[in-house]
Amino acid sequence: MRLRLVALAVVAVTVMAACGNAGKSGGGGSGQTAGLSATEVKVGGMAAVTGPLGDQYAPVFDGAEAYFAMVNAQGGVNGRKIKLVAKLDDATDSARDASQARTLVEQKNVFAVIPVAAPVFTGGKYLGDRNVPTFGWNINPEWSTGNSLFGEKGSYLAFTDAAPGLPYLAKKVGAKRVAILAYSISQSRDCGIGQENSYKKYGFDVAVADLSIGAPVTSLDADVQRMKDAHVDFVSTCMDVSGNTLLAKTLKRAGLDNVREYWPTGYNVKDLLRYSDLYEGAYLSTSFVPFEEASASPGMTRFLAEMKKRIGRT
Repeated sequence: MRLRLVALAVVAVTVMAACGNAGKSGGGGSGQTAGLSATEVKVGGMAAVTGPLGDQYAPVFDGAEAYFAMVNAQGGVNGRKIKLVAKLDDATDSARDASQARTLVEQKNVFAVIPVAAPVFTGGKYLGDRNVPTFGWNINPEWSTGNSLFGEKGSYLAFTDAAPGLPYLAKKVGAKRVAILAYSISQSRDCGIGQENSYKKYGFDVAVADLSIGAPVTSLDADVQRMKDAHVDFVSTCMDVSGNTLLAKTLKRAGLDNVREYWPTGYNVKDLLRYSDLYEGAYLSTSFVPFEEASASPGMTRFLAEMKKRIGRT
């Protein structure tokens, strides 16, 4: 659901900015009018629908389609209807991601690439070099390589810089010795480096830091044993739901129910229901109004209503 929301949050900016750029250089080889007619705007997207981290990125297409349907029902953008002509799966493969970026521009002749949601985004440089309006979930360094690339958090992320958020949380729960777990994938590893820099800057003892976990992960027994031996009382991760829930299981099996956990992802209804016992005691972050507080937010209320109306689920 987080990715669906991301798609909805950025699409308005996407289409307005893209159509506003009509006539500028870039696009599918015929200037920025490629994929643009008097009645239609052709867009295409790419996401890691399959791959080592599962299908957590696939719902971004649901969000995009729901938003396009809503905008089209209101008359489109300056009279043009938005048409999603391609939904490509890069399978979390860097070569495939780069190839699919070319496919969208050179074969599908899209005006803009939206949505994008994948752990790797090697196609970003190609899109940026050609000034193709591109919008999506920003966890990749490529988002800062071109003026036409717009991530939902902006175009630049300082993954490895120290920040006060996690140390603040650790202090609030009374933690003294912390652990960090991250995948060997560059974005996850850099996230782990940033967490380590953050803890150290604010005076925490990083007792365990494993930033080279293979994805998908099948065992965290060795890391949890190290945490037990080091008397860790707080662990933060840069992993996905499968890795985080495996961590929770392993901690419980080792008798470490007192260890508090922070997960950067996992706030969605499906996983909350499926892993309710494992979520107990874990802290999650979200960049949007929690679904439980939707009534306090006109934007979230509308989002849930539109997803139900256009897709049939939230």
